[in-house]
Amino acid sequence: MGSRFKKSGKMFPAGVVSLVSLVMVRGYFHGILRSSHA
Repeated sequence: MGSRFKKSGKMFPAGVVSLVSLVMVRGYFHGILRSSHA
């Protein structure tokens, strides 16, 4: 994903992309942990 953004040179800086990915991964794992405890 990151290489595509670098090649296209769009408005999103790498920091913003990494932050969004981290938040999404965190929410994804949080959902897995919640469902496994239920």
